[in-house]
Amino acid sequence: MRNSIRSWWRGGESWFAAVGLANLVLGTSSILIPLALKAVLHRSVDSLGVLSSLVSLMGVIGSLAWGRLSDAAHRRKPFMVLSYAIPGACLLLMAFARTFEGLILLNMALNLFWVANGSVTVLVVIENRDSQDWETKIGHLNQVGALGWVFGLLLGSAALAMGGLLTDELTALRATFILIGAGGLAAAGLAARTVPAARAQEVQSSPPAPSVALGSALVDLALLGPIRRLDARRLGRRILRLGRIPELGPGARPFLLATVVA
Repeated sequence: MRNSIRSWWRGGESWFAAVGLANLVLGTSSILIPLALKAVLHRSVDSLGVLSSLVSLMGVIGSLAWGRLSDAAHRRKPFMVLSYAIPGACLLLMAFARTFEGLILLNMALNLFWVANGSVTVLVVIENRDSQDWETKIGHLNQVGALGWVFGLLLGSAALAMGGLLTDELTALRATFILIGAGGLAAAGLAARTVPAARAQEVQSSPPAPSVALGSALVDLALLGPIRRLDARRLGRRILRLGRIPELGPGARPFLLATVVA
């Protein structure tokens, strides 16, 4: 078991640790923020809906902006560092938030900068590896991020449970905010040291096989649109070509439709 874990870890990159730590921090915060609304501010569930809506709006704006900005700057690394440092600072400040409006503003800033991570992280893999390694490295990156998030949920639950035995709920909540805020800043420092500082580049490739073109259309729609530049004409041409791909099985088109709807 230990050897398998070591082998899996060696298959990644050193900077994946920063990604895992940052996701652990955000996973923990996903538990703490609703509790802060109840325990600190004594707000009801409708306030959580307002907060979630405004935070999601900032995420949409950030998704559309960060990819373009990183392309214009010809750098990815500063955006990754920023996407960990600002949320970390916001979480530290949440420990001392006294008003609903303050908590909303901090969460909006957190999510605006956090989505910069999603906008550039995959591109760091693509621009620093041969295309044959993309699938393996991106899969490994996603695994590290998912594990970080899951362990963050566990950490949040355990910290509040242990804190509740040692002190009151409010103090435990604030202490956990401070802990994960420091974790976000640590992830930023780790990213600054380990993320490769390659210049952004346009990825060139030979004309894809039909199955690859199919995957590219889905990626453009579900992921790379907000990450880079959503070219509606190119995406439209790819989607129209799907009907002419001969090897699509009988269940493929309903699956594609379900993916678009999802």
